[in-house]
Amino acid sequence: MTKKLERTPIESLGMELQNIQQSIAGIYRIGEFLKEKEEGTFTRQIGYFIVKNLLTNFITKPDFIAYHYKYKDCLPLKICRRFYKIPIYGWTFRDKKAYKENEPYFEGFIFEKFVL
Repeated sequence: MTKKLERTPIESLGMELQNIQQSIAGIYRIGEFLKEKEEGTFTRQIGYFIVKNLLTNFITKPDFIAYHYKYKDCLPLKICRRFYKIPIYGWTFRDKKAYKENEPYFEGFIFEKFVL
C-alpha cells in the first residue's frame, strides 16, 4: 500500500508563490516581446501576429486573458470571450475615466499609477 503524500499549508503556499512568480515572469517576457517593433525578421512578424491574435489559447488553455482595454472590440478577443468563457481583464488603466468607460466590458481590471 502506498502512502499519499500530503503537502503542508506552507508547502502549498510556497508552490503557489512559485507559480505566481513564473506567471509574472512570463507576462514580463511577453510584454517585452510586444514592445519590440513589429518590423524585423519574418519570424518576429509571425510571432507578433500569433501573440497579438491569441492564437495559442487552444494549446495553452489560459485561466484568464489580460488584454489592453483599447482593443476590447477586436475579433480575437470576441472569439475567446465566446468560446473559452474565461474572465477577460482589461489593462492598463491609468485613470478613472478610462476605467468607468470600460467597466462593463471586463470581468477584472489592472491598474497603474492610480487608486479607485
